[in-house]
Amino acid sequence: MKSEKFQIFEIGKPDPLNPDPVHNDADLWAGIDAATTYPQLGLSLADIATALRHCRHAAILVLARIGAELAKSKDGVIGLPACR
Repeated sequence: MKSEKFQIFEIGKPDPLNPDPVHNDADLWAGIDAATTYPQLGLSLADIATALRHCRHAAILVLARIGAELAKSKDGVIGLPACR
């Protein structure tokens, strides 16, 4: 049985002529975890899968940015007003 993360990663494989944007994989996975963990973001794994199918580049950039912000924070909380 595959993990949910692996199934999401398989969705919308990059086009060889249009590769994924440069990103840190750890930040991407942290962003996916944060997006599904924080209820303020209101995202499910199905929502993320849809975003990856619709506009893979934007989804990767946004999720990786969320993960990077989470990694930078000392307390593990990103800048969501309701999370502080």
